[in-house]
Amino acid sequence: MDLNELTKIFSSSTENQRKAIFSTLFIASNKLQTFFDNHIPEVSLKQFMLLSIVTQSEEPLTFTQLGNLLGYPRQNIKKLANILMKKRLYYHSAKPT
Repeated sequence: MDLNELTKIFSSSTENQRKAIFSTLFIASNKLQTFFDNHIPEVSLKQFMLLSIVTQSEEPLTFTQLGNLLGYPRQNIKKLANILMKKRLYYHSAKPT
């Protein structure tokens, strides 16, 4: 089955279209994760997303703010930041709350 067949199967109703959107997002997420696993072993996809947000931000963000942006709990952001700090890829200068 390819994406065209999947689209045809799921286009018959609004509910099926919603399922198709979810499926497509899930497939894209898996492909992105696979790319990172195969081509960028130094950082995980979550670590990369944290670095991306931090470098694009015009002001320092707290772990809570970063968690809200990325959809992760603050504790997970702190763990990701600690891993990146050990790799010397990240330094967090804002208040850690």
